[in-house]
Amino acid sequence: MKPTERTIALSFAAIFILAGLLLLPYPGIQNDEAMFASPLYPPHFAVYKFRGVPIMWMDYVGCLKTWIYAGIFAIFPPSPWSLRLPVILIGALSIYLFSTLLTRLGGVRCASIGGTLLVTDPVFALTNNFDWGPVALQHFLLIAGLLAAMQFHRVRHTRWLAIAAFSFGLGLWDKALFIWLLVPICFAALLLWPHAVRSALTLRNITAACGAFTLGAAPLLWFNVTHQWVTFRSHTVFSLAELPAKLKVLHWTANGSVLFDYMVQGPKRADLLEYALALAVLALPFLWNTEVRKPALFSLLVMASAWAQMALNRDTGGGAHHTVLLWPLPQLLIAVVFAKLRWFGPAATAVVALSSLLVYHQYWSNFRTEGPSLTWTDALPQLATDPALAEANAVCIIDWGIVDPLIVLRKGRLPLRAGTPEALAFYVNQPNTLWVSHLTGQELIPGINTRLFALATAQGYRLQPGRIYNDHHGHPVYQLFKFLQH
Repeated sequence: MKPTERTIALSFAAIFILAGLLLLPYPGIQNDEAMFASPLYPPHFAVYKFRGVPIMWMDYVGCLKTWIYAGIFAIFPPSPWSLRLPVILIGALSIYLFSTLLTRLGGVRCASIGGTLLVTDPVFALTNNFDWGPVALQHFLLIAGLLAAMQFHRVRHTRWLAIAAFSFGLGLWDKALFIWLLVPICFAALLLWPHAVRSALTLRNITAACGAFTLGAAPLLWFNVTHQWVTFRSHTVFSLAELPAKLKVLHWTANGSVLFDYMVQGPKRADLLEYALALAVLALPFLWNTEVRKPALFSLLVMASAWAQMALNRDTGGGAHHTVLLWPLPQLLIAVVFAKLRWFGPAATAVVALSSLLVYHQYWSNFRTEGPSLTWTDALPQLATDPALAEANAVCIIDWGIVDPLIVLRKGRLPLRAGTPEALAFYVNQPNTLWVSHLTGQELIPGINTRLFALATAQGYRLQPGRIYNDHHGHPVYQLFKFLQH
């Protein structure tokens, strides 16, 4: 890599880090953002362990991120900074590798266009930096695998093929939904570069690739061998019922507006990325006989195939954290096409990037003036640091979104109990038991507080209100209470 190319890639990575730090302090820790770390602390929840070591924390999500953060949290105690700064750095590394990939595909001009579009994309930044999907490692392993595969194609050294296969195997273990991209990548490569693929099918290369892929995906494969392939059996259900809603999510993700209301309150804004993608597709026939055709078609085929899988499968593709797994393929397609459009490509890139920056600024402004949504409330630190929780015999958590952040922030040292009101009804008459929930009327599971209060009344107990925890804008979010006998 030439000094100019390296400088461009490092500049994009640095910009990504600075932009991530700008937003980092505002949202509270979301439940799914912290869930990966729950195997590290009591009650050490994980779907599957091998000799006490957590392997899978859901049947389709592996403990790769858990393993990484075991070392991080051993040095830096859990906090929004120690939780988020590592994934911001992973995202910056993804940006760096993406810029390198584009440089080798189409030169500095291509890398500048694609890097600009990706580093300014608000949905890529927010889903990566807060990583409740999780997606940060998915993006990194996808880009690393593609870059290594390209290097193998150029120099034909088996080690690069092994690195690509290992990256893809790790991606599959990290989140089995990686298969949405992996299968189309293999088929698109075979369709577009058949001679290169066939010539690479030597015994040495096949052995290295299969071995490296199996090593990367080994925990997932072992789990499924011992559990009747539950990952793939239980999450593959064809359905068209959710297709209209998923099309809307695709549209909102592409224009950057999908996380308004979900993540932050306040006014909405949209960018122009989807129009840039449409222009790139329309321009492609005019560049059909150039070197642009194959990488552009590769991006288009993988994107379309991957989205079709999530769109036609039940309970997938309905959120930004699924749709954004297609990134940075839209930016790759736009970059290779726009790089050939003389003055129009850079000019259009500047317009799209400006629109994306305005959306990013809108998110930042809303966090400051309106505050995060209930799911991302910044009232959590008040609750987590209340000494009354540690002094109780049991702290019963009602409603979704509270347990995992408390487990992580307090390192499993709180006597937490979680479940439905019916499952926790036993604790109503237990001494020194505290209860925590969202305020009645704004529960994430509607009516859950009313169900608990009815059960307590039936046992002859009444509610004794306790402390209310407000967010930084003074809005009440959590309530602490207990029950007293009538």
